[in-house]
Amino acid sequence: MAEATTGRLVPDWSRVSQAITQHLPASNPFTVGTYQKLLSELVNPNSQDQTYFWRVGLQYKLAGPDGVQPVEWTDLQSFSVRGADKDIPAAYLASASHANKINWAYEVTYLDEGKTNQSISYLDGLGKPRQHQVLLNTQAQVMATETAYSEEGGGPVQTLVAPTNSSQFNYAHRFFDVSEGGQWSDFTTAHFDREIQGTSAIMSPSAVDNTLAGSVGYYYSNNNTQEAYVDAANGFPYAYSVLHKDPLNRLYKTGGVGETFKVTSGKEIETYTTNAQEQELARVYGVDKARTLTNITKTIVRDPNGVESISFTDVEGKVIATALNSCNAPNMNALVEDGMNGFTTRVNVLKNDNFLSDGQVKTSSANFYLSCGNVPVNLRYQIDLGSFTTGPTSCRNCEYTLNIRVVEDATGLDVYSKDLKLPSSATQVSCNTTPTPFVYDESVTLGRAGTYTVYRVLKPYQETLTGRSVVEEAVYTYTQNLYSSLETKRNEFRQELYGRDEWYLMRRLKPESNSNGWAKRIGGTGSDEGHGIRVDGSGNSYVTGFFQGSANFDNITLNSSGATDIFIAKYKPAGNVVWAKKAGGTASDVGHDVEIDGSGNSYIIGAFQGVANFDNITLIASGATDMFIA
Repeated sequence: MAEATTGRLVPDWSRVSQAITQHLPASNPFTVGTYQKLLSELVNPNSQDQTYFWRVGLQYKLAGPDGVQPVEWTDLQSFSVRGADKDIPAAYLASASHANKINWAYEVTYLDEGKTNQSISYLDGLGKPRQHQVLLNTQAQVMATETAYSEEGGGPVQTLVAPTNSSQFNYAHRFFDVSEGGQWSDFTTAHFDREIQGTSAIMSPSAVDNTLAGSVGYYYSNNNTQEAYVDAANGFPYAYSVLHKDPLNRLYKTGGVGETFKVTSGKEIETYTTNAQEQELARVYGVDKARTLTNITKTIVRDPNGVESISFTDVEGKVIATALNSCNAPNMNALVEDGMNGFTTRVNVLKNDNFLSDGQVKTSSANFYLSCGNVPVNLRYQIDLGSFTTGPTSCRNCEYTLNIRVVEDATGLDVYSKDLKLPSSATQVSCNTTPTPFVYDESVTLGRAGTYTVYRVLKPYQETLTGRSVVEEAVYTYTQNLYSSLETKRNEFRQELYGRDEWYLMRRLKPESNSNGWAKRIGGTGSDEGHGIRVDGSGNSYVTGFFQGSANFDNITLNSSGATDIFIAKYKPAGNVVWAKKAGGTASDVGHDVEIDGSGNSYIIGAFQGVANFDNITLIASGATDMFIA
């Protein structure tokens, strides 16, 4: 029931107790094991109508201290069994010995003249059928079939139907087993699923045991002497399918029953899907019409004799054309009409060209079908490399890295891969002419029939040492040269304006006509520079830079510890110094800029070498020069 205050479901034991006492005999109270009594009465009801009650309880565990939660129950449900119905024949299903700890579902259909159809399915923990049994009333024999699933839960293995040598339902544990080293074990993914091998190669399936009567392997073997006309499967009385190793998990190979038609026998049914090419459609619709047909899917189904049934479907799934094809099937001749006894299929890999998120790498791909193995495929790629200016009269080729890769869809393996640098070496070109296009042309022989995907990846070539492309390197060099030129000009201006002994610190302009401005000279006999200045809301000025030797800030004198030291000083709105501090060590240290917050705290940023002291804080550089903020 639901609590009035919280709405939370809680067990209503009084209601359950009332229902039990009303509908169960007093001699059988609801205790441990009562489910057997309930099942017994359901399977073999007495002459009175019976009503059975049930509910579902949910219990779960939370992470943390709350732990396991109380059971939450649904409302009580009920169903009735009429006493006038026929007794269910399989009353033995109510016994504790039947399929202990195995999920099962039993079904019976009542026919005329007292006949019945009975079946039972044994299910795994996910509710998926594992073994299905049917009772043959005329022979008092239970027939069974079993299912095994791949590691991903798909592509199931299905056995043939075989007798269990029993007249009653019960899970046949040795029905579909493998004998290894004298030990029986269930037929599992380890015996057929290629994912278990950790490779894309298709796994050769295992033969099942054929020595135990009542198993499917025994029934379809030469050991079965009771039924002379049952074919021997030679350990393979089952069939299953293998999927392509692509994201779509499309059907690839479908094996048949028996050793001759098993997966990896070479006699499977193979299925391939690719895009139809314009040249193929032109044979049916003509060249002009074929050009207007887009998004046509080509599906190829090859039978064990190597004959291919090909269908072409549009986006609505309608079949617009069909064909037959074969490389070496007997009694099949090529269709020669109007001289069209063959053509070259061209696949445009660049049709779906895309840039990756970084805007520099271009990728493209295309899929094609190869009807016969050991056929040469020509890979041709052409690109105009382009050029950029490196000087007033010189230009240089753009450089790229190119990867061309061919992947077999069935296995997901690379059957061809090529990495190229375009061009092979940097070359200077004339700025007035177009560089010669780069052409890649190579013939590749693909060993097996099937679908393949060609991938192309093109990106700017990056130097190993710098990690920059040639264009990025040119921009970097230009920027560095520009920065060096500006720095030279700036140093020349500093020397001309400030001199080597003293430097002009700052000049306060008149904010109003009746206000006095002021200018200060600070420094000493060495080279001293101011690099940054800020004014707070009260008109106080803060300045930072570096000094050599001794530097005078009005009545405050600072002495450097090394080649150059950092300084920061505060001046009142009238120009009087408030305080001045130094920082640094024995090497060259510089303050580059200063900033003030709303509370009047000052912050400086700059560079130091070696060891630098900031009052009681010591910093040690990791390289030749490190940054600091204080």
